[in-house]
Amino acid sequence: MDEADALDEVVSLLEYKYGPERVVLEPSLDADQGVYPDAAVFEDEELTVPFLLVEWSSLRTGHRTEKDLREVSEAVSSTDAEYGALLGPNVRFIFSGSSPAFRSYADLPPLEGEVTTQRRPVESEAELDFLISRCMNAHDEIRRKHSSYEHDQEVADEFLESLHLLIELRRQDLPADGEVDPSVIDDVYVEIEQRHEWYESGEALDSRLVSSTAAVFNGFDLGRTEDSVLESLFEVTHNEKRGGAYSTPLEVARQMVRLAGTQPGDLVLDPAAGRGTVLSLAAGRGAHGEGVEINPAVLRIATFYVDLFDRDVHFTVGNFFEKDSVQDPFDRVIVDPPFNMRLEDVEIPYTEGRDTLMSEEAFIAKGLSLLEDGGTVTISVPSGFLDSQRRNWFRELMLDTFELRSIVQFVDGPLYRHTSIDTAIVTLSNQSAAPDHKVQYAIIDSPEDPEVALRHAASNIDEGTAKSIPQNQLESSWDIRKVVAQRSVRADLEAEYANLTHLEDIADISMGNRPENLLEKEHEDTLRYLSISNIGKGRDRHGDRYIPRENTKTIADETCVLIATIGDYTYTHIPSDPVAPAQDLAVVQFGTSEEALVYEAFFESELGQRQIDSYKSGSRISRVNISDLREMLVPNFSSENIQSTADDIRSHRQQTKELEYVFTPESRQPAQREPVRSVHCY
Repeated sequence: MDEADALDEVVSLLEYKYGPERVVLEPSLDADQGVYPDAAVFEDEELTVPFLLVEWSSLRTGHRTEKDLREVSEAVSSTDAEYGALLGPNVRFIFSGSSPAFRSYADLPPLEGEVTTQRRPVESEAELDFLISRCMNAHDEIRRKHSSYEHDQEVADEFLESLHLLIELRRQDLPADGEVDPSVIDDVYVEIEQRHEWYESGEALDSRLVSSTAAVFNGFDLGRTEDSVLESLFEVTHNEKRGGAYSTPLEVARQMVRLAGTQPGDLVLDPAAGRGTVLSLAAGRGAHGEGVEINPAVLRIATFYVDLFDRDVHFTVGNFFEKDSVQDPFDRVIVDPPFNMRLEDVEIPYTEGRDTLMSEEAFIAKGLSLLEDGGTVTISVPSGFLDSQRRNWFRELMLDTFELRSIVQFVDGPLYRHTSIDTAIVTLSNQSAAPDHKVQYAIIDSPEDPEVALRHAASNIDEGTAKSIPQNQLESSWDIRKVVAQRSVRADLEAEYANLTHLEDIADISMGNRPENLLEKEHEDTLRYLSISNIGKGRDRHGDRYIPRENTKTIADETCVLIATIGDYTYTHIPSDPVAPAQDLAVVQFGTSEEALVYEAFFESELGQRQIDSYKSGSRISRVNISDLREMLVPNFSSENIQSTADDIRSHRQQTKELEYVFTPESRQPAQREPVRSVHCY
């Protein structure tokens, strides 16, 4: 529907309600009129006394909405009309007064008599978003006049707290349709504290904020509003209404509850409950929610959601890792914890008496210890957790002891907008894996909309149609993308070569040198310091640098292949003279220069590149760990094959140089170029 058609509908609605003789399109009013509403309703048939001024808005952007509301409000003020209205797609905001005290009404007011005090449900998410925006803007105006600005997160929390107080005022049939008395607010806090033992009220909210919220929501009944509409309130945070420090984004929470397999009657624990989004959604499925949260201020907002939805959720203030913080056996543990926290001196089941754990390990292990047989732990983790060498012991322990149900892995597209870290969602079950058990998985690569991609992945896993891999084929790594890629490359290697071996069996592999004690000029007993910028594509960013030989840990010569394993591209290089490789280069040292030449050609081949790429990991900058490089499979060439292939490579490169000399136009001088990367067959 275009704007003209929408405006026709608005006029038809007004004519039906008030009669066509009182409705005027684009009225010219007797006032100092700076703006003109789209339509007006007059009290008299002579069209002299304006009663209701109406603006239709597409609500296409926040700026457009603010402009349209401001204009109709200014028109109401300048003409002394009793009411104004902003109508748009799925939004009907009928009001009196002016910002910040827009008092809303349930429906278009009657021409005669007082407007009804009846309230109606909020009818759409768009309408709720509109009301949220009105309240937040009204609060901003109040702060500008009466106090200094707070932090963004506090502004969002204060709005939610004001809405909580309004709901409680209405619950207790206390005055909530005009200026709210501060003493009444104090009584409301007491009532909430008595009903929820975990609730700790802080400093009482400014009564002016509560009054403005009451005015905006005056005509609306949240108790009769559909949960699917109200759930938009979970997204009210400082970060564009999305995922703040203590808030799991709504769609992420919904799909974690789904991946956990939550059923009606389940007892569900969230050990880092935050605002309680996960537990509220689980309770919406008929479960009972138990949450542990260390920050009592955050639980004030979580309590608002409990009262708003009237769902079966209970909280405890405390540290989940303290002894006996919770005791009941649970059916599900679902947690979206802070990432990469180090925990010291904690006693966690299954962790072999280790005093120091990462938070992901601790949440998983203690969560599993609190489950009924067959219960599940579903947790979001940074993707690095899936493949970190330091976490190998933990992942191996989990595979040996429990069933790994599913992994949803994001690659090059973080799930949370407030972090650049790639994320994975892992589900484990408190039971041993059957020999034929398969782990369902989804690899979400560079998603345009991560939440939509997560929803599709969770749906496939829930329905049992996702891809899968036998658990007994997983070892220490849970990086499914790497595991799948390595299986594919291994199959191709086995088809191409009769004998394979691990690279560490035929070469010594080490890292290069740290950039310490570097010199700009060459001196006696120094070595050239060679980094990835010297052998990769593009210009050398640093120029020649040197390092004293006595400070050099690793020296590379013509028996070594240097591999740049950091970043999207893989480069190789064999130095003609001894150099000091930088720490961004892996040094693969063979017994002879012929071996180095042959294996460099393999590394540069399509299959070799795939093999190296299959070991790359990292959330922002991909890299190959030295330990993985040692384990990498390569052809095991015979001595005769190495010698003959090395001779062929040298011959090929000599011919290439001669051709370049012939076709170089400037005085037939050899071209100044980067080394040619060739693919060789043996």
